[in-house]
Amino acid sequence: MTTRSGSLRVPFLLQSETLIAGDEGGGSVSQWNTVATFFGRFEHYSEKYKATIEFHLTHQITTRYNPMLKFELGQRVVHEDRLFMIRDVRDIYEDKQWIALYIEEVKYVI
Repeated sequence: MTTRSGSLRVPFLLQSETLIAGDEGGGSVSQWNTVATFFGRFEHYSEKYKATIEFHLTHQITTRYNPMLKFELGQRVVHEDRLFMIRDVRDIYEDKQWIALYIEEVKYVI
């Protein structure tokens, strides 16, 4: 895979969930906060990738490594009116140049 900085044109919001309080029924109330904005390349997985279907992965985002950005499982990415949960994060070449986010589309923002 050859990636160039010029191909990272799609803007994304990185969000983390914050627990606000517990409710009376024993559940919890939380909210999502935007912690960063970044640019990346957005790729849709087709059905030809069998493993992605098994693990419910729908898309991949490739972005440049940035030590100021901390991508973690359980965070979500917002693109336009769509939400994606981060299911895996990989340093593609293990050289702190390119990061791949393996994500699952969960719902549309209403």
